[in-house]
Amino acid sequence: MGIRGAAAARLGRNADSWVRRRVQSVPPPAVEGVGRTKVVDVELSQPLAPLEAAGWSSAHLVVRLHGQPLGTVDVDLSHGSVSPAQVRNLAEAMLTGPVQRHLRADGIDRVDQTCAPGHLRHRCIEALDPPAPAPLVTVVIPTHNRAGQLRACLDSMLRVTYPALEIVVVDNAPSDNSTRDMVANEFAFDPRIKYIHVFRAGASRARNVGAQQATGEFIAFTDDDAVVDPLWVSGLIAGFRADPRVVCVTGLTLPASLETPAQQAFELFGGMGLGYEPRV
Repeated sequence: MGIRGAAAARLGRNADSWVRRRVQSVPPPAVEGVGRTKVVDVELSQPLAPLEAAGWSSAHLVVRLHGQPLGTVDVDLSHGSVSPAQVRNLAEAMLTGPVQRHLRADGIDRVDQTCAPGHLRHRCIEALDPPAPAPLVTVVIPTHNRAGQLRACLDSMLRVTYPALEIVVVDNAPSDNSTRDMVANEFAFDPRIKYIHVFRAGASRARNVGAQQATGEFIAFTDDDAVVDPLWVSGLIAGFRADPRVVCVTGLTLPASLETPAQQAFELFGGMGLGYEPRV
């Protein structure tokens, strides 16, 4: 948020800036002729469901194996629904390399194989196990007047598999008490969730306040409109074991929805996905 604010300030001072020229080069999203795309999670180790057309023009598949994202595949639905067998064949054909690399790393031959001999779980899942005891991780979530979206974010945080969590909601200069009341009424049962009211506006300020209040050994940040993956925190902490030089870890960010021209334009001309291969 702070970077966006800084970019906006630069745009105001320099009408010929590279950032302004880049932004102006992106055509506005065309409202007419843009179909609706649904985003669908596909877990190859489980039975698949058909892709129903039902008013959708296409599907954007996030393909996983044992919960690990391997890549995305776009499927045309303009000619009708697609059967489970077709979905599986298309996903495995488009992502043959990532699927085969994952199987080799797990020591198995097929996507439906339980696990490698001598293992109770897949190796990719074992690799995400934190040390015992697991270090406490504080997740800071800045928010401003979006109680509904924050509710979905907190619901997803409660599905995270990591065993040692602290969740700090930083209510950033709200205009009413809707966020405070929602957290108190719907999440008071979970002592891991803490609420902080910040009077001065600014998402970066809210993140800093949350970090100051954190008691965890690690601090993670997400936004109030994000739905986090159950393995998100485990993956972040495992990233610190990848190399002794690592001091910061980031992860894959994918669109939750591609239903509007603006959402599709954002994804087409940049998006926030940085690929599926780990990099140090």
